[in-house]
Amino acid sequence: RIAEELVEFHRLFGDCFRRKEQRLLGQSYLGGLLSDVPRKNGEAIALAFLGPRAVRCQQNFLSRYLWDEERMLERHQGLLAEAVGEEDGMHTVDSTEIPKKGKESVGVARQYCGNLGKRENCQSGVFVGYTSRKGYGLVDRRLYVPKIWFEEQYAERRRKCGIPSELQFQTKIEIALELLEKQMQRGLLAGRWIGSDSFFGSDAAFRDTIARWGKLYLAEIRSNIQVLPLAGEQQGSGEKALAVSEIARSEWTPWQQVVLAEGSKGPLVAEVSIQRVRVRETLHPIQERS
Repeated sequence: RIAEELVEFHRLFGDCFRRKEQRLLGQSYLGGLLSDVPRKNGEAIALAFLGPRAVRCQQNFLSRYLWDEERMLERHQGLLAEAVGEEDGMHTVDSTEIPKKGKESVGVARQYCGNLGKRENCQSGVFVGYTSRKGYGLVDRRLYVPKIWFEEQYAERRRKCGIPSELQFQTKIEIALELLEKQMQRGLLAGRWIGSDSFFGSDAAFRDTIARWGKLYLAEIRSNIQVLPLAGEQQGSGEKALAVSEIARSEWTPWQQVVLAEGSKGPLVAEVSIQRVRVRETLHPIQERS
């Protein structure tokens, strides 16, 4: 039954492909990604689902054959909106890294790898998700191409990887804002909120842009960021700027226990303190983590 449902799901995107053969290759690749094939590359998936003679075709499907990506993405977002869309929903943004051994994959470089918690050879991407009371799903994504890839020494590698000549370097924060703005303009997934971790949330320009869109945000910030508690919020602080970590340790900070969600092993509980503060203006923007 699951296999039949997968076939029916793939048919919803049939008109995004130019030829019938592409639809077959697309279906086998989708099935391969969801299968227990150890290495989920074109060759391994073709061997498992279509046989040796289809290996080159499956590789060409990924590297040369064309399909209407924008139509496919918009249809996916429309289906997601029907399933979980709510006026009070939240778009989320995060970066994810995939460790790599070699050096030929597009955008691969020695950079911070969140999965490993250290600098390592990896690819990195920026991902936009959506969540509501009804559920959640992935909305959009874009590969992060490190600045070194735009230097002259990488010219041949850019050509081999098929990187468009007009592509210019963008930070992860710039990519995130561009992807989010695209969602605002498309308007398929309603939502009042945008959520992020401290890498994005600690950037003042990122937060200010969201505010200009008329959206609310729930964003982590780094514990060493300086803030000014508003009058009456922090006793004895006056106009002195304090790090978030200092406020958390202060004897004046009230804490309340709340249940965040019901987990598989019981309720997820956290200590929460709500305070109004003003972020101290800084002269230097948050730098890209590399």
